[in-house]
Amino acid sequence: MRELNCTEVHYVSGAGTSDVISSLNTVMETISASLASAAESLSSATSGREISQIFHTVVGLTSLYTRLTFITALLSAYTESTTSETTTTSA
Repeated sequence: MRELNCTEVHYVSGAGTSDVISSLNTVMETISASLASAAESLSSATSGREISQIFHTVVGLTSLYTRLTFITALLSAYTESTTSETTTTSA
């Protein structure tokens, strides 16, 4: 059994991160579309109960979007730092 060097560990530790970020971006686009739809529904809502339900939907989607934005930013920063360390080590 051979030992892994630092460069190999960096390659493996970041494997699939770009795929995850891409998937998160797709989900965030879907959430944005749902928020736009909810905003349109809110303008045509007539009853207080309907407005309340749409409002809760908007709050939930906004919260989810914010969390996914944070996770995407963390993963992007991690990917950039791993890439810069690998190129520094390789040089």
